[in-house]
Amino acid sequence: MGRTKEINKKNHFLWVVITLVIAGITIAAVFSRSETMTVEELHDLFWDGHPGYLILAFFCMLGYMAFEGFSLNQLLKASGLKTNLRQGFVYGAADAYFSAITPSSTGGQPAVVYFMVTYGVPVATAIAILVINLILYNVSTVVLGLLVVITHPEIFLSFNYLSRTIIVVGGLVITCLAIALILLLKKGEWMAGVLRGLVNILYKIGIIKNPDKLLERIESLEEDYGEAERLMEGKPLVLLKSGIYNMLQRISLILVPVFMDMAIVNSTGRPFTVWAVQCYVAVGVNCIPIPGAMGAYDYLMIDGYHDLMSPERVYRLALLSRMMSFYLCVIVSSIIVLIAYLRTIDRKNRK
Repeated sequence: MGRTKEINKKNHFLWVVITLVIAGITIAAVFSRSETMTVEELHDLFWDGHPGYLILAFFCMLGYMAFEGFSLNQLLKASGLKTNLRQGFVYGAADAYFSAITPSSTGGQPAVVYFMVTYGVPVATAIAILVINLILYNVSTVVLGLLVVITHPEIFLSFNYLSRTIIVVGGLVITCLAIALILLLKKGEWMAGVLRGLVNILYKIGIIKNPDKLLERIESLEEDYGEAERLMEGKPLVLLKSGIYNMLQRISLILVPVFMDMAIVNSTGRPFTVWAVQCYVAVGVNCIPIPGAMGAYDYLMIDGYHDLMSPERVYRLALLSRMMSFYLCVIVSSIIVLIAYLRTIDRKNRK
């Protein structure tokens, strides 16, 4: 995790353009698979939908940002730092926005570090807190994945071979990452030694040409995870509360398609099945290094729903759900981030 103090405007603009291009291609691909779907029909389906369920879907989208803010605020307060709901919501929005427009969500955490430092959080503490939050986020994803495998194994078998492969790979990636992060937190010196040995071996056999940067990165990781362990030592209740917020963050986003299905005409009437499909989708997209996992996310959704409804309704539900849970989330979070960023610039100018 880089020690970001400024937002790289050039890279930001580039990834916004790339994200818009991928989004356009994805939406066009879904439209091309449908024989009758039109923009006007989607508009009518949305506005004629059940208002109560639409409102619930919208608040679940907001919950994706809010619950991360609650988690980070919990960790900040436990570290003896002052924070408030507004700052927490900015942290959640910054992570949601920059994660959505960068590959493998790599831009989210540096953006949160930027705002934390702006609000007076020491850089080392900000990074340590985000390390802890990342571990809890990955663990919550693993737990949800295990729960859905136990309760709905038949849903997994209903996916096609490619989708099942993506879900399995995604599950393995997130599980291995969670284990590695926990080991770094609890066995930092041992893990750092293993990584240094691996880098040296790869250097000797010619796979790595310049090991110095990687060794420096390992040393930085060791320091960050050591700081994280010191911050949370003897605070199991804090970790439990933050972990619950992370779980609620995952659940809130997964619930968006559930409520969208209930909102539009001819609901499947099977919310728990829709929930299970979305849990598998959430696990699978972890291995997709594309901004917002666009394309792959839609593919898994469409494949997962094929036994629940007609193909034409699948395309409509997939697009409407993604418009609420991803595209609208990006728009809302970008507005929050822009306002927060302009305020920080104004504050600096006044000083």
